[in-house]
Amino acid sequence: MSRNRLRHSHSLSAWEVAKWLTVMVIFAGLGIGYLIMKNQIARYAEQNRRVVDETNKLKEKTARLSELVADMKAPSKLRRRIEGMRLVNVNELQTIDMRDRVGVSGSPQPVSARLARTTGSEAAPRTVSSRR
Repeated sequence: MSRNRLRHSHSLSAWEVAKWLTVMVIFAGLGIGYLIMKNQIARYAEQNRRVVDETNKLKEKTARLSELVADMKAPSKLRRRIEGMRLVNVNELQTIDMRDRVGVSGSPQPVSARLARTTGSEAAPRTVSSRR
């Protein structure tokens, strides 16, 4: 063999170097794309978990408040509150004589005194209108 053939038998051609560089760039791009997508999926999963947790907390709070409102609207509870606050339904009030506005001393009497006198109680009860 001649010397020229041995010298060129181990050399790299530009075509083969370009081919392998292209293959490596493609694999590197695929790897980087995979990592980017994996991180994005992880971020979206974390965000989704936070939203689901917040939604569950809001559902629990809504359920608690619904129970509280239902308890507050219960007729027996309302009757106890009315009795505790000394409220009287408007339908149960006695008629107040508005002509007797001036007391013995000539000064107008407070409404509580007139109301106590007409209803027979010591202090004037407050009124609450009933929606029926």
